[in-house]
Amino acid sequence: MPKCPECGSEINELKANTVEYCTYWFYIEDNQTHYENDDSEVDEINFTCPNCGKTLFTDEPSAEKFLRGV
Repeated sequence: MPKCPECGSEINELKANTVEYCTYWFYIEDNQTHYENDDSEVDEINFTCPNCGKTLFTDEPSAEKFLRGV
C-alpha cells in the first residue's frame, strides 16, 4: 500500500479537489424553477492525502501511478 510522502500514512485513495466550469439549462416547469446540467469541464484538479490534506499531484496519470505503486 502506498504511503503519503508528506505524513507517512498508508493510503489507498486520494481526495480529488476540482475547480469546474458548468453549464446549466435554467427553466420553469410546473411553476417551479429547475437547473439541468448540460456540460461541465474540469479546469483544475488537485489530488490530496486524505489524512494530512497535502497536495500530492495535480494530474490524474501521476495520481494513478502512485495508487498503483508504479
